[in-house]
Amino acid sequence: MKKSVITSLLVVSIFTGLLDAAPAWWNNMTNKLRSVPGGIARKWHCVKNPDHYNCTPQERASAKIWITGATAVTIAAVLALVGIKMAASEVKQVQDKAVELPRYTPDQANILLLQGIYAHNLNQVKIAFDSGANVNFRSAVGWSALEEAANRDNLEMVYLLLERGAFPALTNDVAAAIRIKAAILVYKLNQLRRDKDRMAKSQIKLRQEIDRLSQGGNKNMLRSKTGDLARLNDQAKRISTQIKDVQGQLSRVINR
Repeated sequence: MKKSVITSLLVVSIFTGLLDAAPAWWNNMTNKLRSVPGGIARKWHCVKNPDHYNCTPQERASAKIWITGATAVTIAAVLALVGIKMAASEVKQVQDKAVELPRYTPDQANILLLQGIYAHNLNQVKIAFDSGANVNFRSAVGWSALEEAANRDNLEMVYLLLERGAFPALTNDVAAAIRIKAAILVYKLNQLRRDKDRMAKSQIKLRQEIDRLSQGGNKNMLRSKTGDLARLNDQAKRISTQIKDVQGQLSRVINR
């Protein structure tokens, strides 16, 4: 108890001393600032009361320019801060008003999937998949999503369904079966062409490395890269053969 009382009295006495010394310290500091030729305080006083502080004409002119510039910069900074705050407020309002994407049950997602296929709307179909739609879901008439897309000659939709794992089973509907088979062949053909393009880029890169190594590089590395290029060329030939085979199958299906 005694220690706390003594500590309190000590703090009060120190605080009182600081208050007593503050005016003297402030006046002393102000006088020093006013006496500095290029100081901020002197510039201000040379504008407000130049005669009292014995300011020269050059000091007056310089002070006016400096004060005007400082004022303009301050106003610009304040306006910028206000603008930033308003923009942040608007962004927050937009975020608060943003409508969250609706959540669907699996049955609702399946219906959304079929509706997207009927409307040829790829984005809606993707949303349906993200919401848990079954890619092999069948409509009320017994058609799968893949069959529905094929019957509407929407190959892009068929590609999407195949990529999502649709099972391309044949049905009693001959027309739908033909369309699905054709779509699958086109899908395979596009995959093979993409593989061939990637392989061609790899071949170009390997040839460049071989040319560089043949001009004084590591001989073991050169043999290794040459072997890689030979194997890559064989793979490219096989892919070209597969592309021709798929093209022939697609031609027979289309002309059936």
